[in-house]
Amino acid sequence: MAKKNTREVAFEDKLPLAIQTGDVLFGFKECIKSLMNQRCKMVVVSANLPPLKRRMLEYYAYLNNNVPLYFFNGTNNDLARSCDKFYRIGVLSIIDDGEADLIPAEAA
Repeated sequence: MAKKNTREVAFEDKLPLAIQTGDVLFGFKECIKSLMNQRCKMVVVSANLPPLKRRMLEYYAYLNNNVPLYFFNGTNNDLARSCDKFYRIGVLSIIDDGEADLIPAEAA
């Protein structure tokens, strides 16, 4: 009997698929706009985002029916590398995750 591969795919591995097949916005201002317009389904925040901006994102996410925040365990350069981008990304807003299944079931 063959052994089944039950490896859980990491969040960082799903990000490029979400960018290719879904709708993702990069940057703090775009994220705030999407939260204010209630288009955002999830927010990914890098570890070295300034605390004031992080609190603002938490506040707007709370106002927008508790949009889930994912705190990325790396810097903005690491987040850009996992998104296959060549510029720093401090915050990204997921409007539609496409085929990646990033958004938790209770939040969707």
